Amino acid sequence: MNKYQVFATLEAPDAFTLLDMAAADFFRDKQTLLAQGLEVMGEPILAPDARTAANTYQDYLINPSLPYGGPAAHGTFIYLLLHAPGYLARESRGDAELTHP
Repeated sequence: MNKYQVFATLEAPDAFTLLDMAAADFFRDKQTLLAQGLEVMGEPILAPDARTAANTYQDYLINPSLPYGGPAAHGTFIYLLLHAPGYLARESRGDAELTHP
């Protein structure tokens, strides 16, 4: 997965620029965009390609309640999947008062 940063203005968030954060010239390009008055919009987006990242950002503009970004959007769900068996086992043994596994 690639990490993309979105740049736009608050007045026209739908006119945006994506930068691949792994690109060699990312920091130079970022400074250029910031000097032009664009702002960083939200968290970086994890996506397999720029088109998918752009679609994710556009979907977010249409419906801000959709997950945006990457791991943070799914982190709670993944955490629950990974740790639920341990919590359920402790609860069935009667020692649910214990802290993190």
